[in-house]
This record gives sequence, structure tokens and C-alpha cells, in this order.
Amino acid sequence: MDVINPRLTDLEEKSKNLRERIIALEAKHEELSRKVTRFASQIIWQSISFAVIMIVTVLGAMSYQTSILDKRIDQIEKRLERPH
Repeated sequence: MDVINPRLTDLEEKSKNLRERIIALEAKHEELSRKVTRFASQIIWQSISFAVIMIVTVLGAMSYQTSILDKRIDQIEKRLERPH
């Protein structure tokens, strides 16, 4: 009986330590899960913002280039209309 009690005490101690480690790991997992969720949400919003900015930039550049080409075409047409 003396042999069983120390082993049982040892097993209870190990079991207690494992439970404490599991609780700590679950808390860390919960924290990481929250951080990952926030990080993913931030990345989604940044991607949407980047896409909108790029679309606006491309449309603005196209508008600018179109207006420059229109002016240049008008200049060429005026030169062609002048009598030599």
C-alpha cells in the first residue's frame, strides 16, 4: 500500500500540472484566435481600400490622358484647317 500511494500522489500531481498547462494553452489559443480574426479583418479592409484607390487613380489617369489627347487632336485639326 505504501508503494501505491506515492505513485497515486505522483499521478495526481502530474494530472494537476497537465490540467494547468491545458488551461494556459487554451487561453493562449483564444488570444491568438482573436488576434488572427482582427488581423484578417484589417487585411480585408486594407485590400478594399487599396483596390478603390487604384481604381480611382487609373480612372483619373485615363481622364487626364484623354483630355491631353483631345487638346492635341484639336491643335492638329486647327493646323489642318488653316490655309497654306
